[in-house]
Amino acid sequence: MTNVSRNPRHKLLVLLMLDCGLRVTEVSSLRIENFDFKSHELIVKSLKKRSDKPVYRRIPLTPRTIEALSDVYVKLEDKGEKAFIFPTNSLTGHISRIRVWRMIKKYSSWQVYPHMLRHTFASDLVQEGADIRTAQDLLGHASAKTTEIYLHIAEQEKQTAIDRIDKKSLLKRWKDRLFPRKNVFVLNPTNHFDAVHVGRKVELKMLKSTNRNEYTLVIDDLSALTPSGVTALDKLKNPFHIIAASRKIKMSHGSFLSNFQKISKVPLYRIESTELTLKLNKLL
Repeated sequence: MTNVSRNPRHKLLVLLMLDCGLRVTEVSSLRIENFDFKSHELIVKSLKKRSDKPVYRRIPLTPRTIEALSDVYVKLEDKGEKAFIFPTNSLTGHISRIRVWRMIKKYSSWQVYPHMLRHTFASDLVQEGADIRTAQDLLGHASAKTTEIYLHIAEQEKQTAIDRIDKKSLLKRWKDRLFPRKNVFVLNPTNHFDAVHVGRKVELKMLKSTNRNEYTLVIDDLSALTPSGVTALDKLKNPFHIIAASRKIKMSHGSFLSNFQKISKVPLYRIESTELTLKLNKLL
């Protein structure tokens, strides 16, 4: 981000999220007592872990963070233990999370927001080989399941590396443009129901066919959709034509459904249910 290094406070704010993985709320309210200057560690009260006693996590400071901290510390008027690292004249006495958000957006040309810095810290931890428990402790996650999201991100880096290998020639790119293939990717963990379409002729006609230069992604069950799956579908719903089925989806996981055409299924008639049972018996 441009110009951040010219302002010691801004530089420290960014490094505390990028090199220590702090949440924006945590970084804005830091006090001098949160820093162990002897061991070069940051001690942060966890905001997410609910307990009768406060839960703290200790995060080692990188050399560049220590240097930035020194530049800010020497200019503080109040150096008492309870003094804020980023003091202001506001009612809280410290910089607000909104001001931090605006600062980062401004200096990144509106391309970066605070959580992206914490996200980068977490991704770097996993890619450098940190085990899941170490990453969970450094990030202050109450559940290891939250940290496991970053394991999937590390796997995506492998796919990116493979994609760089398969570079299409100019001739191949022109061929694909003039004679595009209709590709269909089917995510079906059962492998039993690909050819079974009983009593669903009306619904099948309603499904939009794949257009020119368009890919279709077929997902047969979204019932167990996870937060990382929601993020993936939000990214895929524009470049892909998606056909998906699910008995139910949590309200909190339904953000990607905004531009989907929804088709509700009615129960099968008895004769169709019998036909389906017979077909499934043959497949099984």
